[in-house]
Amino acid sequence: MPSRQVVSRNMNKNFLSLGFGSLVASGLAAGALVVSSVAPAMAQAAPLIGQCRAVNKQTPLFKTRSTSGEAVVLLKTNDQVTLSENSASDGLISVSKPSAGFVAVANLKTCPGGTKPPVTPPVDGSACRLVVQSKGLAIRKDPATTGEVVGGVGFNEKVTLAMPMDKKIIEGRTWLKIEKPNMGWVSEGFEAQPFKNLASCK
Repeated sequence: MPSRQVVSRNMNKNFLSLGFGSLVASGLAAGALVVSSVAPAMAQAAPLIGQCRAVNKQTPLFKTRSTSGEAVVLLKTNDQVTLSENSASDGLISVSKPSAGFVAVANLKTCPGGTKPPVTPPVDGSACRLVVQSKGLAIRKDPATTGEVVGGVGFNEKVTLAMPMDKKIIEGRTWLKIEKPNMGWVSEGFEAQPFKNLASCK
């Protein structure tokens, strides 16, 4: 029969062994808790600046952060904007395109192609058009010959198309939305006729 001293020594070893195992297990568990609690804190939301959003209904793009302020342009459903700040204030968020201003966040949705901003070609590239109509062109508020005239461009002058390109064919006439020299619509000409009012910039 083992002596009391030997039994006592064995019990101490077992106790220490169990205690160490419990400490390891509890330490691992505690470590898991620490990791799981720290991970969400370390995860940061992706910055919104530069992201693309589409308008879910017709909405004004305001010049200042106020819904009672001047509207730079009236955006149509599915028009795209590029965000220029990471958080909204007073229900409005700033955008850099199609024009600098502020839009109601409640009227925005994710762009069909994701959050990447729409690619805007340089002015001397595919976004640029040269007026080749000798009489010049009227810039209208709406794509129609009855639309309000908001400006004009002369022969051999340049216009910048709004991007993504917005093109409408109404009663056989092709209309293109432009953002410079004024936001509005110009007639490219009749779809069935070879002569066009605009040509690509060289």
